Amino acid sequence: MRASITWISHLVVTTLGAIMISASVIHTAGDFMPPGEQLLLLSGCSLLSAAIVLISHAIERPTNLPHQLLQAASAGISTLLVVWWQTPLSLSSPMLWKLALGLCLLTFAMTAIAGLLTTLSNSHNSAIYWTMLLLLITTSAPLWLGPAVEPLYLGETIINAIITTSPLSYLATLADWDYLRGEWFYRHTPFGGLRFDYPSIPITSLVYLTIGLTCHYISKAIGLRQTTGDNCIKPHPSPSL
Repeated sequence: MRASITWISHLVVTTLGAIMISASVIHTAGDFMPPGEQLLLLSGCSLLSAAIVLISHAIERPTNLPHQLLQAASAGISTLLVVWWQTPLSLSSPMLWKLALGLCLLTFAMTAIAGLLTTLSNSHNSAIYWTMLLLLITTSAPLWLGPAVEPLYLGETIINAIITTSPLSYLATLADWDYLRGEWFYRHTPFGGLRFDYPSIPITSLVYLTIGLTCHYISKAIGLRQTTGDNCIKPHPSPSL
C-alpha cells in the first residue's frame, strides 16, 4: 500500500513539474509554436521533470528491476497526460503513445545508469550529480559539438552519431519534428545546412532498453559480489570451550 502511494505521488509530482516547466518555457517562447516543436518541448520538459523527481528515488534500490520499471512507467504516463492535456492529440493517437513509450525507455536507461553509479560509488549524491551531468552533456551534444562539424569536415557518419547521441533527437523523431532545422537550432547550430539522418526509432529504443538492462544487471552483479565478499570476511565467533 505504501509503495502504491509513493508511486502515485511520484506520478503526480512529475506531471505537475512537467506542466510548470513547459508553461514557463512556452510563455517565454511566445504564443505561436509549430505542433512538432510543441510536442518536443513538452516531451523534453517531461524528461527533465522525471530526472529531477525520479532519479533520487530510483537509486534507493538500484538492483530492484521492478522498482526501476515502475519509475520509468510513471514518467511515460506523466508524458502521456501532459501532452494529451496541452495539445489537440487524442488518447488514441499513435504519436502520443510513441512519446510516452519513448520517455519510459529514456527514464529506464537514466535511472539504471544512476543505480549503477550508486553501486559503484556507494554515494547517492554522487550518483545523482553524475547522472544529471551525463544527461546534460548528451542532450546538448549538437550545441557543443556543432561548431566542430564544419571546420573539421566531419563525415555524414560522424554527424549522424553526434545527432543520435542527444535524447532530444530521439524525442524529435518520435514527435516527427525536424528540430535541427527549426528556427532556434538553425540559428545556433550548423546542422540545418548539412545532410544528416535522424536516429531510427526501433533501433534507438532498443539501445535505450539495452543500456537500462545492462546497467541494471551489472549493478546487481556488483551488489551480489560485494555482499558475498562481506560475508566471507565476516569473523565467526570462536567456539566456547
